[in-house]
Amino acid sequence: VLVIGAPSLLAQKYEINAYGGGVWPARTNVGQLENQAIWGARGGVFLDSNFELEGTFGYLNHFRVEGVPERTRGRLWEAAGNYNFSAKDWPVVRQFTPFIVVGAGAIRTHIKDVDSYSFLSTNGGTVTPIGQLTPIGVGRVINVNDGDTFFTISYGGGFKSVRLWGPFGLRFEARGRTLPNYYHSSPTWLEATGGINFMWGEK
Repeated sequence: VLVIGAPSLLAQKYEINAYGGGVWPARTNVGQLENQAIWGARGGVFLDSNFELEGTFGYLNHFRVEGVPERTRGRLWEAAGNYNFSAKDWPVVRQFTPFIVVGAGAIRTHIKDVDSYSFLSTNGGTVTPIGQLTPIGVGRVINVNDGDTFFTISYGGGFKSVRLWGPFGLRFEARGRTLPNYYHSSPTWLEATGGINFMWGEK
């Protein structure tokens, strides 16, 4: 089986992308998630000249609501499908290959120094850490635990400049990302990233 499958495997095209960028969330009914940086790596394999499956790991440096003092990070794991408008099948140049992407995965909370914390979220989205003087009015307590995990979906597109210097190129993209159940809220954010792309295999 290995001998028969080897030519097909070696004929595939592979991609690794190291990326960094920013995240700009919209307000939710539990408060405003902080603007923050994101960086990580992606790896993908092309099933044909256009369609690619990829896996992503990302690190968010301030995965928390504004007004909360605890240092909270986020770790993103995601699988995605990309459709690349390759020069082989579309009237584009190799140095500017557009693509669209849809992905699904999870973001896991990591709290530094403590195992959990709580804050009061009022109806207006005002946030007050528990233990401080809280505002008068209707609100609810949000309990954040180390390891809390949230389903996420992403959707967007960008472009790749393929093999500008040997196997190296560039990749830039913008995505919308939604967390359907972030403490009974559904935040959405803009995620813009760019980085170096390394591609090898079938040309």
